[in-house]
Amino acid sequence: MLIKEFAEKYIKASNEAWQKGNFAPLEALRDPNIVYHLVFQGYVVGSEAIKQVVLSIRLAVPDFLPVWKYLTGDGNVFALSYVAHFTSPGPRIPKGKKVKEDCMFVLRLENGKVIEVWENLRQTVSDPWLM
Repeated sequence: MLIKEFAEKYIKASNEAWQKGNFAPLEALRDPNIVYHLVFQGYVVGSEAIKQVVLSIRLAVPDFLPVWKYLTGDGNVFALSYVAHFTSPGPRIPKGKKVKEDCMFVLRLENGKVIEVWENLRQTVSDPWLM
């Protein structure tokens, strides 16, 4: 399978997890001991731990809906991005503020599964001077 085809499957599976809470397709593409390097949490190890992060975000920020895009890929590495608009639940960004989040991921495959992910994100507030 080409890296772009794998990435597109990963996007489809991510949408299923974020939109419907169905993690089975995503877990089939990830190694159970996957390592996610996250901006705010440091790093998270294991598919179940990452699932809990996503579930907690879905619960705290019900209007969070990322729109994914394939960027590039070569060999066993590919990059994805998403943009999401949502209402802040607080406290880092005051509750009720409208936020735009741009996020980029670099994912590494090993034995046909995602084994490692690096996240880089930027959040902007629609009215930052009122923070």
